Amino acid sequence: NIVFTSADASSVRLKVRPDPPTELEKKCHSQWFYFRASAGQPGVVSYEISNAGATSYPEGWKALKVCASADRKVWTRVDTTNYAADAGALRWTYDHGGANPCSVYFAYFDPYDYERHLDLIARCAAAPGSR
Repeated sequence: NIVFTSADASSVRLKVRPDPPTELEKKCHSQWFYFRASAGQPGVVSYEISNAGATSYPEGWKALKVCASADRKVWTRVDTTNYAADAGALRWTYDHGGANPCSVYFAYFDPYDYERHLDLIARCAAAPGSR
């Protein structure tokens, strides 16, 4: 749900892709994003979602800190996240060097993927008193 716009060695520009239209409103919403980024070499990369101001709830970006994960299990918040309301852009930097891998996942919030769902179902089925 992210569209690659442009990149160079130290910056990446993206746009959030709208979701399909809702049945009730017949409106395309956009807010959530989840994607993998791979740096060609170690170093700090600047990321920008250039259409953040045109999403369904731009006010939601003000307090947001982008989530990052190398393994999609442990997620941390990216403290450099900043929403520039005047430009309508969400920006953050990430150091793809040192202890951080060159490949990382970014998201609006940590995804609750199907694997986690299956783990929950299995724990519930194994719980005492379950049928």
